[in-house]
Amino acid sequence: MRARGSRVGWLAGLLAAPALAMGAGTASVQNEGQTVDVAWESQSKARIDPQGRPGYLVMRDDKLYSVSTRGNRTMVMDLTAMAGMMGAMRGQMGGQGPSTSPGPEEAVEVESMGATGDSEVVAGIQGEVYEVRWRDKDGQLHTDQAVVSDNPVAVELAAVMEEVSRTFAEAMDKDHSGAVQSALSDRGLGILRYDDMHLTEIAEESPGAGAFELPAEPMDPSDMGGMPGVP
Repeated sequence: MRARGSRVGWLAGLLAAPALAMGAGTASVQNEGQTVDVAWESQSKARIDPQGRPGYLVMRDDKLYSVSTRGNRTMVMDLTAMAGMMGAMRGQMGGQGPSTSPGPEEAVEVESMGATGDSEVVAGIQGEVYEVRWRDKDGQLHTDQAVVSDNPVAVELAAVMEEVSRTFAEAMDKDHSGAVQSALSDRGLGILRYDDMHLTEIAEESPGAGAFELPAEPMDPSDMGGMPGVP
């Protein structure tokens, strides 16, 4: 779940998980001093609110939306469509783009995953410390540390955040093999900490009515060029 370079990080670090029967839940996740609150109603319906920052993200209907306010105007952007446009532009430029260090969302193979024998309490939940060794598409080997648990709400959170990552990656036409999360899912495990990324709170509770509703009609990404501050 660790953020690396300019990638989505923990939003993308949780990888492909199979669909599962889920209830509602809420959690807070911290990384590099930034905390985000996550609420979900199902694996495909979630909301992500960065603490101390305006705006939030909503995942629903197989899409990601950003909600923000400028003056008295509430704006909803279809990030999936926007990402698709960016992916098309990247293809027209021969796939050129910023170079970033691979993160576990780019794992194509898990070389090994196993308990170290240590345990750790994260967000009030006792978990096992695992070492995760995985290879990226170039065959490079990476080693990460994770604290995992079979806590059902933590397992749900992993599935939700994987869905966010998968939705965005598919729109960007990027590889999303899901090797790490698939390995965890096969073991019935969710992530409490992945390297420096960690949960601070997690609960099985409803986020409240209307949490996933869009407050306005989504804007057409092709119209963004006419907005102030947007090139």
